[in-house]
Formats: sequence, structure tokens, C-alpha cells
Amino acid sequence: MIAGRLHPESGTRICVGLEEHKLDASGNSGLALTAQDCYPTTFGRGACSPGEGGNDVLADSDGAIRLMGDTENDVCMFKKYSGYNRGDEIWLKTCDAGNGNPNKAGKYWFSYDLETGRIFSEGSRFNDADNVMCLRITNPDMIYKQRVRIAPCNPNDVNQRFDVRDGRIYSRENTRVCAGYEFYKLRDAGASVGTPLLFNTCFPNAFAVDEDNFEN
Repeated sequence: MIAGRLHPESGTRICVGLEEHKLDASGNSGLALTAQDCYPTTFGRGACSPGEGGNDVLADSDGAIRLMGDTENDVCMFKKYSGYNRGDEIWLKTCDAGNGNPNKAGKYWFSYDLETGRIFSEGSRFNDADNVMCLRITNPDMIYKQRVRIAPCNPNDVNQRFDVRDGRIYSRENTRVCAGYEFYKLRDAGASVGTPLLFNTCFPNAFAVDEDNFEN
């Protein structure tokens, strides 16, 4: 078990999960569990922290959006590259949201607005309050992997709208796709290098919850 996921001992590149969009269509008939290339999809505390009392359902108190259960590596979302420019990518790497230099720490600061569905780069707000950036996908109907980037926040841009359910970040326009990452690439590159945040067909794969895989 790795962060609530079931990986074969013989090779951790794959994990057990289900094709959520097929389950929705099957109704009471159910759906077989399968094992495939593992794309972990659970962020924050998953179902364990619903953001009660106005708290952010994704970001921790230090503004970081962390992987659920990754207490060993402390991986969180990170705005890659210098400055805050349209098209800069969002990656996952060892968290540094508490860095004493706010220009460095700000790259790890985010917030989620439930009503609008936007995920704000709070580092960009700190850098220039008149040019706040939001997370954006290229196309909600793209069901295979696409990278997540930042763009100027636009309330009319449907590619910037997301829903959060049980720690998974879905496109509000197409709930077949959700945020995740290629587990083996983060595993092999190491948390200090990181890997891109992706949107892909959603394959929920977090089953077990204990004190070690949801507390950040």
C-alpha cells in the first residue's frame, strides 16, 4: 500500500483502480477493478477534510496543495520557471511553501474557490495583484494526458473551472478527466526533480485511509 493505493510488490508502476466514467454508466451492474499505469489522483486530505468552516478543501494552511498520504517526500504543486507567465507549467515536487523568501515560497502557494471553480496561483497574486494567474487545461474534452499550465484568471474561461470531490480535481466541463501524475516518473526522477501535473481520464485508485496516508 502506497498512500492508500494497492501496487503489486513485483512492480509499483501499476496500481489497482477503476475507470470511473464506465462505473457511472454501468449503474447497479458495477465494474471490474483493473490494474494499469498508475496516475495518483488524490490531493489534500481527500475525503478526510471537506473544507468545513470556510477552509480551503485543497490547500493546507501554508498554501500548498499536497499529494494525499505522501508524508515521506512532502510533494506538492509547484509553478515551474521564473516569473509568472502565461503557459508556465504546474509540476509536483518536494514542497518548499515555507521558504523564508516569499518569491521562492510563492511558487508553491495556491487557493481554490468553490463557487467559481478556479485554482489561483497565490504566488502570482503576491508578485502582482493586478495580474493574478489561474490553473488552466488546454481542452476539457481531451481524455488523454495534457499538462496543466497557468493563464491570466478569466471567469469566462471554461478551461479554468474545476470541481473537487473526494480529493480529486475534475474539469467542471467534463468530469471524465481529472488531475493526476505519472507515478513511475516521480518515483524514478525523485521528488526533488518532480514531474508534470496532468489531466487524464480519471482512474480513482486510493482505497485505504489510515493515519499515515491522509495527514500532511
